[in-house]
Amino acid sequence: MRKAIAHVVILLLLSAETATANPVALVQTSCLAALKERSLDKAFGYMMAGDRSSLNGMIAESKVFMLKRGLKVEILKKKATGGKIKIRPVGSEVEIWTIEKALKREEKPKPE
Repeated sequence: MRKAIAHVVILLLLSAETATANPVALVQTSCLAALKERSLDKAFGYMMAGDRSSLNGMIAESKVFMLKRGLKVEILKKKATGGKIKIRPVGSEVEIWTIEKALKREEKPKPE
């Protein structure tokens, strides 16, 4: 009997949508992102300086990459300055740094 209950619980967990306690947002525009905050800072520094060659080098080395529009993400951490935000794609364990302006928070359905 216990095995049957355990199997039902496992099936329910596997079939249920992943719930999250973190706010959810959508990537609104393609934007630079990185696994490390420092890499994102460096990439934006190259962009501001117009150093396309160094930026392309970081992209080629996979130190920074582009997030695709429409990606659903959880918001993990917001920096008070600089507009940076730490996110995780819904259903993933990978944590990513990007800019807050590229995201749009999902509206919670209003009770009727």
